[in-house]
Amino acid sequence: MPSLSRCLRTVTYTFPQSSAGRIWDGDSTGTFTKGVVGWDWVYANEWVCQSGSTSGAVCGIQNTDNFAYGGWYTDTYGNSEFWSDLIVARRTDGGLPSQAGDSGGPVFALSGGSNVVAKGTVTAHNGSTFYYQDFATAVRDFGISVKTG
Repeated sequence: MPSLSRCLRTVTYTFPQSSAGRIWDGDSTGTFTKGVVGWDWVYANEWVCQSGSTSGAVCGIQNTDNFAYGGWYTDTYGNSEFWSDLIVARRTDGGLPSQAGDSGGPVFALSGGSNVVAKGTVTAHNGSTFYYQDFATAVRDFGISVKTG
């Protein structure tokens, strides 16, 4: 049996120019998008939504005042890693804020009927508690910027 390192390969995704400045709003089979008008800091008690590949769009998620969560996490494959500097939020109706497969999806605040403000990316959940990496940390650590559209 070959080793795992020999089984891995690089996959490159190319996105059409028209996808710039928009997020998918729904599950992996949807075609609806929303324009991104910018990014903003996260705020205590702010309402956010997430749009994951599995869950689709989920709103009713409210930030707590904990913007520096850190802890060990074991993924589905048994890999452990330490996460830090995450935002903690909760789905107020007790439902699941995200599901397996949503990681990396956008976390956003609504801005009008068809636009959003980028807030971060989905990291994990535990019951109705939701953890995400804020966009400001990505700007600070990687020097990225948001594409608007």
